[in-house]
Amino acid sequence: AEWAAELLDAAERFDASVASLRGGAGETLRIAASMTIAEHLAPHWLTSLNAAGGGPRIELTAANSEAVLLAVRNASATIGFIETPNVPADLATTKFASDELVVVVGRTHPWAKRARGISAEELASTPLVSRERGSGTRLALERA
Repeated sequence: AEWAAELLDAAERFDASVASLRGGAGETLRIAASMTIAEHLAPHWLTSLNAAGGGPRIELTAANSEAVLLAVRNASATIGFIETPNVPADLATTKFASDELVVVVGRTHPWAKRARGISAEELASTPLVSRERGSGTRLALERA
């Protein structure tokens, strides 16, 4: 329920932001969003906007954070949503939500039975399945 409340708050902030960008019904609002946002948040946002009616046609592109920033910079996207510790100084930005990275292992993994977590050093020395270069999520993990 707590997560749902956070998502609904983020969706309301998104709705307010997009409302300020809305033009006539014949216009297109081009949104670029990082993969996680496009997969987990944007579907609800787009459904809500569509239900409200009367707004522009919305075109969503999903890409990693680097590609989203490039799309905004070269004007192929009107607005972009990223998740990265690198806040671009050359673009107007607003933090609208936050999330948490967690380590997930299988039941038989040695870390699964631990009463305590793992150290940053242990995590850094362990091979991991991770996101592609250019992903803000990957960059956050690498920095942590």
